[in-house]
Amino acid sequence: GCGRNTILTTTTADLDIITATGAADSEKVGILIADLCIDGTAGGSTVSLAINFTYVDYSKVRDIWVLNCTTWGGVGLITCDFNKIIGNTFKNSGETFYIETSCFNIIADNSISGGDYEGIFLTELSNSNTISDNICQGNSSHGIYLAGSNSNTISGNICQGNGNYGIYVSAGNNVVSGNICQRNNDHGIFVSGNNNIVSDNVCQWNGDHGIYVSGDNNVVSGNNCQGNSQAADNTYDNIGISSHPLDYVTSNEV
Repeated sequence: GCGRNTILTTTTADLDIITATGAADSEKVGILIADLCIDGTAGGSTVSLAINFTYVDYSKVRDIWVLNCTTWGGVGLITCDFNKIIGNTFKNSGETFYIETSCFNIIADNSISGGDYEGIFLTELSNSNTISDNICQGNSSHGIYLAGSNSNTISGNICQGNGNYGIYVSAGNNVVSGNICQRNNDHGIFVSGNNNIVSDNVCQWNGDHGIYVSGDNNVVSGNNCQGNSQAADNTYDNIGISSHPLDYVTSNEV
């Protein structure tokens, strides 16, 4: 196995390995999943989600390894609040984190590589989450993707070598700070929304823009963006701003 408790799956197709399901006003709480290895192809099976939580609050997933869960991904949180997913390793999974309508969660210190979609995906009003100090590399789509999810903090992550953007934010009132986004095929960081803060990031050697911002009242400050436009030399800018006059751009190194 993987040197720790290992789950060997059966030949069942599209299997969820660990599932916890509560209900509105009757959430499951206090679940701990730790020191575990899940191999999605062991036994000839295909795994949909390694861990699937619905209406689960105040729970933890830590120190697990998830390998080859290619049908869907590693961890799914649907309508789950105040959880911590910390210090895990995910390799060759589909969409490693799928987070829907879930708030006040912490996704930190995880290593995510070789996924078929995004490394971390937040959608449908997954607000006020913290995504910090993760490594998202070599995923087929974006490293981190926020869609319709507001007031999140994305900080201290390394997003490199992903197939599209390092970090993609399509929402408002988010903070994207202190990340390293390099050698992604498209933009290092792409923000499409209003009232976001993009600060103190390092964006280097990406295929298109280092940082590209489209929306109103965004702040872009203190970033180091150099050596971008690798896919088409001199076609893209280190920092690109769409025609929104209310954006504030200051003290960047380009």
